[in-house]
Amino acid sequence: GFESETHPNEERSVQHQPQGRSRPTLAVGSNGSNVTTPILGHRPPMRKEGDATTPAGTKMQLRITRPTAEDRKQACERAELDGCNVEKEWIGITKNAPPWPETFPKDKYRIRHHRGRLGSGERTYRKAVECLRKWEQFQLGWAEVDPNTQIQVGKGVCVTAKSFLVWTLNPLRITYVNKENREGKHFYAYGHTTQRGHMLAGEEKFQLEWDVARGDVTYEILSFSRPDNWLSTITYPAVQYLQGQFAKNSIAKMQRAMES
Repeated sequence: GFESETHPNEERSVQHQPQGRSRPTLAVGSNGSNVTTPILGHRPPMRKEGDATTPAGTKMQLRITRPTAEDRKQACERAELDGCNVEKEWIGITKNAPPWPETFPKDKYRIRHHRGRLGSGERTYRKAVECLRKWEQFQLGWAEVDPNTQIQVGKGVCVTAKSFLVWTLNPLRITYVNKENREGKHFYAYGHTTQRGHMLAGEEKFQLEWDVARGDVTYEILSFSRPDNWLSTITYPAVQYLQGQFAKNSIAKMQRAMES
């Protein structure tokens, strides 16, 4: 049988959040430097994990030019202090979804589910797993993740995206990594949950499936989300459009990677 090998960017150990670290700051400039926009007031004390209420000092992170590696690092450091903006009971829920629990608030969160066929056979599956481990599905030009980001439970991830006229820095945390074989199928997946400072509140899963009997290898994106600040709220139709474009572009990117 097939069993994917261990990758240096992937671990399963839980990383505990550091305590007592000072919060980094970014200067506001007119030459394309980062602009951090407070929702209201000043930043309050660190919130408990699983408290989805956005704290008064949580800041959106906007930039006129493409964010740098240092920008992404500082965004993740802020997020480590502020925690997730999703209710505790729904963190990690995408791992086994669908189906969704009856108590999941579908009236509050918008669910998106996209699938695309990548090819067939073990070679395609192995190559697709390697691409997912390097965040190939995010290297779209207008949306990016540092390809060296470790696939490790508890690890911070910063998605940078150009939303029309500005770039946004969106911090998340890897919630689970899943590799399993069942019912004649091989699965590889990981999911990350949004943290405070992200434009949205929610979670997203990226999963590969190899049906050994049929040979098909498929790539799946499953997410739930809602707006989490005033900017994403008033521009939500545009945000939903960008979510749809991301899914379409991400599947196409993975399909092209299988052909190279």
